[in-house]
Amino acid sequence: MSGPGLPQGATLGYMPRAQAIARLAAHRAERDAYLIAIPPSLIAPAALSLGLIRECVFYLDSAGTGDLVTAHGPDAGTAVALTAALAGIPVVAVAVIPKTVAAVAVCAVLGEPDMDDDRDLRALLQDDESTVWPRFLLDALAGAGT
Repeated sequence: MSGPGLPQGATLGYMPRAQAIARLAAHRAERDAYLIAIPPSLIAPAALSLGLIRECVFYLDSAGTGDLVTAHGPDAGTAVALTAALAGIPVVAVAVIPKTVAAVAVCAVLGEPDMDDDRDLRALLQDDESTVWPRFLLDALAGAGT
């Protein structure tokens, strides 16, 4: 998907919810990627930061039903921030970063002091220090047996 105002280096698409859940469950079962839950209040800054990692793939949801929006490519973070801003309703996301990317690089873009390969499931804290776990991620975790 592309359109006026969307970054040219990003690929946006739609993915059936069941397919996205299966992919996230497979990543969790294989422990081959970092899965990072992003709450609505942090979509823009987190997407722009995580988007610096070219291998990052974003899954976005706003209604809890139907297809998810996916974004990847060198400008995916900017595309996610714009898409969330234009949606006009709260959007949650999961960023998937393959473990071929060093944990220290993920820490650096998140501004966190430490992270290791074993800590591959994360939820970013909102200002009030609460977390938001996207429903589709919870469904994937249940499917992965974790």
